[in-house]
Amino acid sequence: MFQKFDAARNFYANVDQHGVVRELLHTDAPVATRASAPQLAAAEYLHWYGGELGLSPQQLQSLGKAASTSLEAASIEYRFNGEKRQFDTATAAFDQTKLGLPVWQAGIAVQMLLDPPRILSAQSTRHPDFEVTRPSDEAVKHAESIDEKERARLLGLTEAKALVFSGTPRR
Repeated sequence: MFQKFDAARNFYANVDQHGVVRELLHTDAPVATRASAPQLAAAEYLHWYGGELGLSPQQLQSLGKAASTSLEAASIEYRFNGEKRQFDTATAAFDQTKLGLPVWQAGIAVQMLLDPPRILSAQSTRHPDFEVTRPSDEAVKHAESIDEKERARLLGLTEAKALVFSGTPRR
């Protein structure tokens, strides 16, 4: 990873070995926003700086929505995952989604100071290049019909592993 400085916009960008920007740092000059909530401040920031992270305006159109639990006719988007507050800071997180579903371990997080709201940094774990083909309606119906026990069997999990995997405590 290497770091570059953008003097015009006054931020540092950490770039991975593939040339993908993974972090923007505004430590010298936090980005002021007039938004009333962390989610709104982060969304506003992503509209201003999303291009620096490799995000297109079309990918930012659903920042107010949560990821879906069923397939949708949607290309790559970023959707609200949640926010966490600690003392005078907050982090707003957005999932990278495809077909409305979250992409495994992929998204954007925006950190800010709260009073007044100022963006400090943003991190990206997005996958810049991937393809997903929408499965047939028949395949979707079949997948939705699989119960938890069958899903565990298909994943090669024993009953004890399945209980731990699902969060159910073992006795």
